[in-house]
Amino acid sequence: MRDLTIMMLLFETGMRANEIIGIALSDIRWEDSQLLIRNAKGQRERFCSVTGEDEGSVTEIYRD
Repeated sequence: MRDLTIMMLLFETGMRANEIIGIALSDIRWEDSQLLIRNAKGQRERFCSVTGEDEGSVTEIYRD
């Protein structure tokens, strides 16, 4: 489940592998379906939109 979620995030959002590694639970903005990416290219922060299906998968990963 974890690996599938990571692959989905890479494909659907265009995130880089190092950006996914750096995601913390506090970086997820559930109210507007956004992920805060702290270690983005160029050391800038940015937001990335996620779908409802991705939100559920991310929740499952952090629940374990």
